[in-house]
Amino acid sequence: MSSRVRPSVAAAPRRVRRRDGAVVPFDPARIEAAVSRAAAEAGHRDQALAATVSAGLAARSGRRPPGVEDVQDAVEHALTAGGFAGVARAYATYRRQRAELRTAKELLGGA
Repeated sequence: MSSRVRPSVAAAPRRVRRRDGAVVPFDPARIEAAVSRAAAEAGHRDQALAATVSAGLAARSGRRPPGVEDVQDAVEHALTAGGFAGVARAYATYRRQRAELRTAKELLGGA
């Protein structure tokens, strides 16, 4: 486990609000996969980074499930605060590309 990214004392959210408004169970494997891809893109080799970041997420919205964007913002913050700015930039780039793809799909009527 990386010593620079420490899991939060608070628990990870149990549920998350999707972009379409549906509330679904929180799946840490999705965060781990996204962070792993960003780490690989940034040339970072710490296999435990993705699991550490995922385990360290904390719900910021009290009793309400956080939105997907809130969770992603927390991931970026954890990466940056942990000293993994390159991984955070790769993660942010991936998020931006996915947002552009979602917008294009909406414009084409495929969303």
